[in-house]
Amino acid sequence: MLAPRKTLWSTPDAGVAKACDLLKLGPGDVVVDAGCGDGRFLVEAARRGARAVGLEIDPDRAAEARMKLQAAGVSAKVVVANALDESAWPADATCAYLYLVPRGLRQIAPFLRKKAKTKPLRVVTYMAPLPREFRVSEKATVTPAHQPSAAWPLYSYDLGAAAAREAEIFVVGDEVARKRLTAGLAAYDAAAKAKRAGLSGAVAADAWEAVSATTRVGFDATRHRGALDAALRGIAK
Repeated sequence: MLAPRKTLWSTPDAGVAKACDLLKLGPGDVVVDAGCGDGRFLVEAARRGARAVGLEIDPDRAAEARMKLQAAGVSAKVVVANALDESAWPADATCAYLYLVPRGLRQIAPFLRKKAKTKPLRVVTYMAPLPREFRVSEKATVTPAHQPSAAWPLYSYDLGAAAAREAEIFVVGDEVARKRLTAGLAAYDAAAKAKRAGLSGAVAADAWEAVSATTRVGFDATRHRGALDAALRGIAK
């Protein structure tokens, strides 16, 4: 399950409109609502000209979404499926909307990362962000009419191949290892700049690939440890 089932919450209308704004939805877009509930996001997305696909694990909620679409006079596809089922997602999806609990966002993150490697994907989440390895492009808040003191957050992401790669190698392990590796990367980066200035010897190509995305994140010690250690040994000589 990507969302709790005891209490069924729906995105308020203000949140739906803001999510569509952040996604910049329009004709030519194919947007997936993972856990579409009563279908209100699908209605707004269809009105903006996008081809909308709702994935809903609860057949009763899926039926409710279809009725809402019919009542609104717009067309969208509603599929009874687990949003983690890759086959349920359209291959040409350009956008995704996610109103999921943090646990659900953690579960779906690897799939989004994989999908973005082959086709850029714009993503908006409501109430909770994706795991921190994903860089937020824009954050906004909405105040529903029935909650005048609220400011509920939405998070926008542009997931292209580079962003997916960066997320894949982000370290989520031991804090001490992360700090040690980050310090090493900073040293390596300084040495790489010196090399470009003709002041030091060669550096490892694999390590350069690892560090070139950004030095603002840590990198997976298991995946890149050998190349990084080799580079750092070269720097020390």
